[in-house]
Amino acid sequence: MKKELRRVPILGLACEFMGHIFIDRANTDAARGALSEAQAHIKDGISVVFFPEGTRSLSGQPGSFKKGAFRLAEDLAIPLLPVSIHETNRILPSDGLHWRPGSATLKIHAAITPTGNSPTEINTLTAQTRAIISEELIDE
Repeated sequence: MKKELRRVPILGLACEFMGHIFIDRANTDAARGALSEAQAHIKDGISVVFFPEGTRSLSGQPGSFKKGAFRLAEDLAIPLLPVSIHETNRILPSDGLHWRPGSATLKIHAAITPTGNSPTEINTLTAQTRAIISEELIDE
């Protein structure tokens, strides 16, 4: 989760105790360190959830995806499990902290297995995952 959330009273401390990995998106070296920490968790058999878009969009459609999670999947030769989360942009828009009543729906898609370890493959894996999630969210 983004490092700024670590400073939110109660939430930040609770997430730290639960083992969440904080990432400094403005500091490339620190972000790489967070990915190394995620890699160690995965090697220890712990699942790691990535939100490659970085934040919720106002439109409900995902923005561009960062490649760190996809590079990690390639490096470790592990499958990705794309997930679409519907309606979160209406319940808690990314431009504020005004919660609205509502419900969210989670759809788990078929796993995608990386096929190689090259920049082209990582780009393809990123685009394929984004397309699967975007297609599911098109009805919003």
